[in-house]
Amino acid sequence: MKLNLKEIFVNRFQKFTWKHFPSHKDLFLCFLSGVLFSSTFHSLNFLPQWFRNFNFILLSPLFFSLMNLNKIHKTKVRIFHFIVLVFIFSFPLEFIGFTWIFTSIKYFFGYSTLLTSLVYFLICSLSCIYYLFLLSPFFILSQFKKDKYFKIIYLFIISILMATLEHIYPRLSNWYFGYSFYYNINLSQIASILGSYGLSFILFYSNLSFSFLFYSKTNLSSILYKKSYINLGVLSSFIIILNIISPYIFITNDNKFIKIGFIQPNFTVIQINNDLTIDQDKKQENLEKLLINLDNPKLDLIILPESAIYYQFGFSPEKMTDIVNTSKKLQTPILLQSVLPSDSKENLRFKNKYSDIIEIEAAESKSFVIYPNGNTSNFYTKWKLMPLGEELPFSHLFPKIADKYLIETKQTIKLLNGNKAIPLNFKNYKIGIFICYDSIDESLSNLLSQNGAQFFVNQSNFLWMAKSNATFVFSIINQFKAIETNKSLLFLTNNGPTLLFNKNGEVIFNNKTIFSQNAGYLEIPVNQDISFYSKYFLEIKYIFVLISIICLILFFRKLI
Repeated sequence: MKLNLKEIFVNRFQKFTWKHFPSHKDLFLCFLSGVLFSSTFHSLNFLPQWFRNFNFILLSPLFFSLMNLNKIHKTKVRIFHFIVLVFIFSFPLEFIGFTWIFTSIKYFFGYSTLLTSLVYFLICSLSCIYYLFLLSPFFILSQFKKDKYFKIIYLFIISILMATLEHIYPRLSNWYFGYSFYYNINLSQIASILGSYGLSFILFYSNLSFSFLFYSKTNLSSILYKKSYINLGVLSSFIIILNIISPYIFITNDNKFIKIGFIQPNFTVIQINNDLTIDQDKKQENLEKLLINLDNPKLDLIILPESAIYYQFGFSPEKMTDIVNTSKKLQTPILLQSVLPSDSKENLRFKNKYSDIIEIEAAESKSFVIYPNGNTSNFYTKWKLMPLGEELPFSHLFPKIADKYLIETKQTIKLLNGNKAIPLNFKNYKIGIFICYDSIDESLSNLLSQNGAQFFVNQSNFLWMAKSNATFVFSIINQFKAIETNKSLLFLTNNGPTLLFNKNGEVIFNNKTIFSQNAGYLEIPVNQDISFYSKYFLEIKYIFVLISIICLILFFRKLI
């Protein structure tokens, strides 16, 4: 006799009990690990410096819980436990760590706080897919029989697999786990040799060692327990020795500097009914006045942040004569960013419900130097467009949806991204430029360094995110760009703060001002040296991938 749908549902529900869920202890440990590790995405200046050293163990509660998957005999239950534990870890980490995304959504779309919260909640939930991918080596390992499961060599295998998976997974913001070592300037120098691959490996390996130490104590023989102590001792010795010798290996010997003036205009933008209007009084005293106040004939260059020209003059190239006249008056070249019509002349025409035809002009976000005589340097075109702001994520895969997005958000221009890593030529210098979101690109800084960049400038506009943790997150990303390339890097934002990192990633200037007009002078160290990582970053990536493939083969051979 056939059961109806109601009876089938009741029978299935009766079979499902709370016993199918992970234990309260494992759920708590994963949640605790996610909440604690999310602190690395915030400055939290009230915490003492030594607190950051807990990064070596903050992931170990999560890893300890995932090791318990081996105790589950049924594959379906093991899969369910794995998904639940990863979600309990990843959701609080994303929700607390990436709060700047909430600010971006609210700013660009003008949603109510409730609707923005729902969208943000959905994004945080979907991020679980990434962590399922990243932590998948634990699930593979859980298929082993218990007598083959626990070997210290597997700590190395899991760590290198995770470090590789972290770098090959496409996502909107490349914050690598290894970046959480930003506080330790000695340890972070590994990035100049192995990039964030090496730092992520150390982070995963150290946390695995701690979790394995406690798991071994409760599950395995005393012999293996002693081995885990030895493993942890070797790792600790390596980190201690590196901290001792690093200051003598990575020495800053910069003897050449470029003198620059920087401008932080802090335009005040008010959002009313999704229309952006500029406070005219503020506008008039910002750019021109700050530039005039920098009247110093000894300056080699004046640098403006992203959007300074756009907010001052609008999307109108002929208005550039104003900035040329200012450069002529100061007799100093000016490095700026502006949105200019694309050379491709790819104008778009759409029919929509608002009018019969809507025209959207193709444009590019470009950086270049204007000289007092009106000449310009070569141009750099922005690589990475801001998701949900300058473009719809993955728009190249869904062009029709991307066009609909432009129409519905009433945009008059369509930004096209660049693909050439060409430094700006300025006098005898070569300047590597990132425009805001470009800083997340893994390859750009290294390619610019290979092409001769002597120092870097990240021109950014954090107008809507200055009060969020965005400036902190992106300052850390830029810090590691400086370390990986062994080049100085100026992180210049529209509304603060402004930071200068030397080639070792040390902060040598920080004005610490937000939503404030500012201008000043800096001497930026320049050098032509190419770091080991910048020179061989592709080869290092392939080596990690190759080792990971070998590790996977070893995994599956054991399973068979």
